[in-house]
Amino acid sequence: MGLHSTNGTFAIKDSAGNLKSFTIYVQDGRALPTPKTVTSVDISPGQRFDVLTTLPTTSGTWYPQVTYKRLRDNSPYATVYGKITF
Repeated sequence: MGLHSTNGTFAIKDSAGNLKSFTIYVQDGRALPTPKTVTSVDISPGQRFDVLTTLPTTSGTWYPQVTYKRLRDNSPYATVYGKITF
């Protein structure tokens, strides 16, 4: 995942709106010394992250999302959602 010209926050939520954890293994093309498990990550323009998450054994739907923020004051102005059905 990566953003071009605006700051943002990446998160994954389930269908009830609960944040789901994921693990960051690589940042900007370099492996982290120790992977970090988080529920969201702030992304600046040009940054890239490689993340993995573990899906539950039951069926459901999760929604990866990026909330874009204004560069001037970091306030949110738009959210883009994806959909993972398992």
